[in-house]
Order: sequence, then structure tokens, then C-alpha cells
Amino acid sequence: MNGKEIVIRSLEFKTPERIPLVFPRSGFSDVVNLQLKWDKNWKPEMPIFKFVNSKEPGKFIDEWGSIWEVSGMNNMGLVVGHPLEDLEKIDEYKFPDPYSPGRFVEIENNKNFEKYILFWMQLTLFERLYMLHGFEKTLIDLYLDQKKIEKLLNIILDFNLKIIDRIGKEKLNIDGIGITDDWGTNDNLFISIDLWRKILKEKYKKLFDLIHRYKFKVWMHSDGRINELIPELIDIGLDAINLNSPKLLGIQEIGKKFKEKINFFNGVDNQSTLISGSEKDIESEARLIFDFWGSKDGGIIVYFDPDNWEAMGIDKERENMVFNIYKKLMYYYNEK
Repeated sequence: MNGKEIVIRSLEFKTPERIPLVFPRSGFSDVVNLQLKWDKNWKPEMPIFKFVNSKEPGKFIDEWGSIWEVSGMNNMGLVVGHPLEDLEKIDEYKFPDPYSPGRFVEIENNKNFEKYILFWMQLTLFERLYMLHGFEKTLIDLYLDQKKIEKLLNIILDFNLKIIDRIGKEKLNIDGIGITDDWGTNDNLFISIDLWRKILKEKYKKLFDLIHRYKFKVWMHSDGRINELIPELIDIGLDAINLNSPKLLGIQEIGKKFKEKINFFNGVDNQSTLISGSEKDIESEARLIFDFWGSKDGGIIVYFDPDNWEAMGIDKERENMVFNIYKKLMYYYNEK
């Protein structure tokens, strides 16, 4: 059973031979992560933001016109320039073209078909919305100017739907599509769950439905205490969710409510255990998550995003320790 088959069996609760692991920097990964790329003919006046960690400080622009500031630490950076702070400018604004060339170069260049191919469409709806309009303005206008907010959201949604449609119609070789939208603080959702249902739920459903129409699985990353949101996402068909801070959400609480209703792809808590926990702490928490969130039938994929590990103070020695713990545990359910 190769890596692709193991991941698919876990996603479909069909008893994989072991727990899938995603540790590409340690040389062991059952998943190949690929990214949606910018228009290859796009030539802005500013340096292009590339969605990769860089130690080069400065300001960069993305294809949507948002300005990113990178501090020089090995992390993604922050958006400091929002081109649609004024929603009256929507009609005259030039948005990216989903049909531009170069979008799928990473899929086209991939030669590893023994692993599960996961194609990421980052900053999918909410994150793209507030990067265009500004975070505080977005939260306010979700209540006070819903008509214009929905107009902008629908433009963003349409871009994503056309990208997915291209992938399906062009029969590009992928297995799943990943989306990213952080929806919570350490305490709660950014907006009320009722407002989320009113404005966002149907839009995510359109995304999920189209992805499923082409027989792909939907993976989603979302940080924060999003406990209220998880049942909504399950209801509209989300296959797998990445929760980087399990202790924040409550390991036992999440397991009791959602075990075997959705897949979890994550590791130990990256706000605490991953950074400062001992080897014993990491292994104990890993076992707890396995017990409450997964089973021999599936539901667990060990997945860490190491892009910010250097900024978090995680050196290579600690990274290897974490990998070795999970490598030891990957047959956990077989041994129970």
C-alpha cells in the first residue's frame, strides 16, 4: 500500500495499514503539497510576493493587489496594504484572471504519483476578503454593509470556482484541494455563528460541492477556537480539517463530538506542546489525540506545517525529535 492509498483509506475510514505522516523536511511524507501560482505573465512594479518563507525583509505585492511586509524572520509576513478599503472601488478594480497561464505549473511538473497530491488554494474566501478590504473594516462591514461585502465575496468565490472547474475539466492529476481561512481567536469566532451561516455557509458549500463533483476531497486549515464552526463545515461536506492548536479547542471535547465525522490532519498543539513540551509531553499528547480523534478505521493524518518553525524557535534537532516520535507511533492502532 503506497502513500496515496494510505491517505485515501484514512480519509474514507477504510482502515489504512498505518497512520499517514506528512514530514517532507524529514524525508518522509505520504502527501505532496502543491500550490496555486500567480499568472506567469504578471509583471508588477513592486517585488512579487511568493508565498514562501524569506529572510529578505521588505514589501511585496500579490496578484490581488495586497501589499505584504516581510520582517526578515523566516515566516510569511503580514498584509499592510489593502487595495479595496473603499468598497465603492469594486466595479473599477482589476481582479486576477483565473484563466491566466501558469496557474498549475506545480501540478504539471509533479512526477510523484505514489503519494497523495494535495493542491492548495490559499487565502480562499474570508482571508482574501480582509486582505483586500482590511481586517477591522471587514468585521464591521459584515454587519453594516453586507451588500457590498457579499459582492466582493462573490467575486472571490467566482475566481476559486473557476480554478476548480479548470482543474476538473483539464483532468489535472490531483487527489484533494486544500483551502485556508482562519476563523477564530483563542476564545471564539471572529463573527457570530448566525452571521457566518447567513453570509458564508452557502459560499463554502458551493466550493465543496464543485470539488466533490470532480471526485476530489476537501481539506481545510483554520486556526483559532472554531468549535462552533466545525459542525457547520461537516454539514456542508468538509472531508478533513487542520486544527493546529488541539488543546485550545479541547482534545476530549472535539473527539467526543466529531470523531469519525471528519478527518483531522494535524499534530500536537503548536502554541504550547510543540514549542516547549518535553519528548514525553509530545508523545503523551500525540497518543491522546489518536485515542480521541481517530481509530483503526482512519480519521487521523499527522500533518505539520513547518514553514514557521524557525520563527517559533523549533530547531532541526527538535524537528527530528518530533518526527521520530510519530514515526514510532505510526502503527499505533495496529498495536492496540
